[in-house]
Amino acid sequence: QHQKAANAMFLLLFTFLTVSNALQLPTHETLTSMLPSLSQTPPKSIDSAINPKKPKYSTAHPTLYRERHGWCPYSERVWLTLETFNLPYDTIRIDNTGPGAKPSYFAGTTPQIRWEDGSTR
Repeated sequence: QHQKAANAMFLLLFTFLTVSNALQLPTHETLTSMLPSLSQTPPKSIDSAINPKKPKYSTAHPTLYRERHGWCPYSERVWLTLETFNLPYDTIRIDNTGPGAKPSYFAGTTPQIRWEDGSTR
């Protein structure tokens, strides 16, 4: 039984490496150069399930409310757009899927952006 599992893992790894080499996946350096924000200080990030207190919002840049676990493709698209265009922002991760309650200061679904003037869309 263990031998079958080991053979399956080897086959999976071999397949992955073969496909990776055939596709010529970009290096970490290439990906870093495509996201200039990786060379800067990361934005403030709050996990609302761990820290449910209302945050102090920035008046200099927007705050992105996004899904906590990275399972929401819409949240990921907004996040990647902010990163790609190197726009400053803070982020608050909201638990949309788990048993944890949403924080009292948040209503609706993710993604949402809270703009500098306090409006949310």
